Amino acid sequence: MLQAGLVVVGRRVHRPVLGLRIGPVTHAVRHHAAAPVALVPNG
Repeated sequence: MLQAGLVVVGRRVHRPVLGLRIGPVTHAVRHHAAAPVALVPNG
């Protein structure tokens, strides 16, 4: 079994009025990954 030291997930940059908004896939990765997750803005 492979184990990751870090999971990197790209996200689109939006300018939401209230807080950070992420999509359903990123949300699921954050909650289910056994390793730390880095959210990296694209562009």
